[in-house]
Amino acid sequence: MRFLLLVILWPSGAIAAVTDICAEAAASAAQKHGVPYDLMMAVGRVESGRQTDLGFMPWPWTINQAGDGAFYDSEKDVETKAVSLVSAGKSNFDVGCFQVNYGWHGEHFASLETMIDPATNADYAATLLKQLYDEKGDWIKAAGAYHSGTEAEAKTYIAKVEAALGQPGSEPEFVAESSGGLTQAAVDWFLRDGSEATATLGSLVKLACSDCEGQP
Repeated sequence: MRFLLLVILWPSGAIAAVTDICAEAAASAAQKHGVPYDLMMAVGRVESGRQTDLGFMPWPWTINQAGDGAFYDSEKDVETKAVSLVSAGKSNFDVGCFQVNYGWHGEHFASLETMIDPATNADYAATLLKQLYDEKGDWIKAAGAYHSGTEAEAKTYIAKVEAALGQPGSEPEFVAESSGGLTQAAVDWFLRDGSEATATLGSLVKLACSDCEGQP
């Protein structure tokens, strides 16, 4: 059974008033590429979610090296860690709001710093989600492929994204459009609630990889 996909409208200044960096970056990228904002935020929470004053939100200064994830207090701190990994010959690590993998996707960025930048990180994630949606015709399947091309791992990831979409909250202004494959209606919970959730750091679907043998 399909539900109507509710796409959020961004009134002028509405998102800018929100202090969360990843939410602002997600809003801009989602609007630019035609990706549902609620889906972007659900993926962001699964990838880099952290409890904040605004609730459980994606955290921009996040790095996950071969499954060992860590949050940092500043952009400078996470850049320093990322540079140290590269200097040590490591490339299998994920960075930013949407945990883009350096080994798989680094060549598509002008620099490591650009890859970590929330706006660029979100823009790349939205580009891939839209590409995957165009291939699969279903936003939820696109979210699964975002994480892995392996069916079992994609299915597990989809369950986490759907759980994030199902969080309670206040409905924003919205416009109903044709079904895009989401199994939950879009609500503005990701900017307001303090609901508990489980942080699980993931990564985007592989394009290329230099030191990640055995990775999905």
